[in-house]
This record gives sequence, structure tokens and C-alpha cells, in this order.
Amino acid sequence: MEEQTLATIRALIASRDICVLATTNGEEPHTSLMAYAAETDGTVLYLVTRKASRKYLNILTVPRVSLLIDTRDEHLTEDRASMLALSVNGTAEPITDSTVAGPCMERFLDRHPDMEGFVSREDSVFLRIRAESFLLLRGPESARHVKLEKT
Repeated sequence: MEEQTLATIRALIASRDICVLATTNGEEPHTSLMAYAAETDGTVLYLVTRKASRKYLNILTVPRVSLLIDTRDEHLTEDRASMLALSVNGTAEPITDSTVAGPCMERFLDRHPDMEGFVSREDSVFLRIRAESFLLLRGPESARHVKLEKT
């Protein structure tokens, strides 16, 4: 069952490119609509933001984050029981090494070529989110939790 759930999770992450990122400064939550690109196994996601953004400052304080990836736009007029919602819980880290940031930028721009101007700004920074667990919801009643092994 877990392998089938992981396959569904990977397919959902690969089929989407927008998520909601939830961060906190330890006291207040903050959410942001974000573009992302992911590694093929879905356990590492890349986002880009400005260094002065609230989300970035939150991540420097509390690196634990949660992402929401969903299919709500496909099911607005249908039976919502087939809607998928995936929570990705993990740790965010800024990518400051240019030898690592280069391939991340390439992967991200392959997915989001329209964001080249934003990505190339001097005050932009890439974030690597390493997934630690997933919660996959199908409709209002089916939930599957997958905890990843630390490597």
C-alpha cells in the first residue's frame, strides 16, 4: 500500500508546479503561494524567493516548513471526493553555494521559464526543501501518511 501511495505522491508532485508554503517565525504562521520544481523522487523541492521576504526570514529562524500541493482546480464543479491534497513536511535550507544553485536554477527554469527575471535578481535565493513526511488526502475521508527514512 505504501508503494502505491508513494507513486501517487510522486505523480502529484510532478504534475503540479505551484504550492502553498507555510513558514513560521516561532510565533506567527505565514503562507505564500509559490512556484516549485522537484527532483523526480519528490523528496526534494526547489523554490525561489527574495532574501528580504518574510518567508525567507522565517526559514532562517525556524527551518521546519510545510507545503500544500493539491488538485482543487480540477474538481471545482465535480464530486470533490476525488480531489487530492498533499502536505509535504520537511526542512528548508537556503542554497548559498553557487555550484549547487546553478543546477537548481536550471531545473527550476526548465519548469518556469517565465520566472527568469525573478530568479536572476541579485536578491533572489533558492530554497531546498527536504521532505520528511507526506500526508495524502483523497476527498474528505481518505488519508495516507508516509514518513520518510532519514538519510
